[in-house]
Amino acid sequence: MKLIDIVKHIKNEKPDLLGKLPEKKAVTLLRESFVHLAKLLDEQDEVIKVPGLGSFRTRSVEKEKEGKKTTSKRIIFRPAASDLRGTGKKAIKPGNK
Repeated sequence: MKLIDIVKHIKNEKPDLLGKLPEKKAVTLLRESFVHLAKLLDEQDEVIKVPGLGSFRTRSVEKEKEGKKTTSKRIIFRPAASDLRGTGKKAIKPGNK
């Protein structure tokens, strides 16, 4: 999914939310938000909650491969509850319409 598609979706669903913010600026805002989230996930080994999106649990994991120990990051994403941001709308689960 492209960021411009998210911006267009927001403008269609909630036209007043972005006001007169140009699409390019809205895309930049989204991009910076995701960059910030990615940095947090990279730097921390804890649960990071994003309201309306869900929670990310990060953990460093040591593995031994060919006699060498390596550390990698494991990220587990748990989507937000079925009540989407207090709208009262239920999340659409795969296979349901």
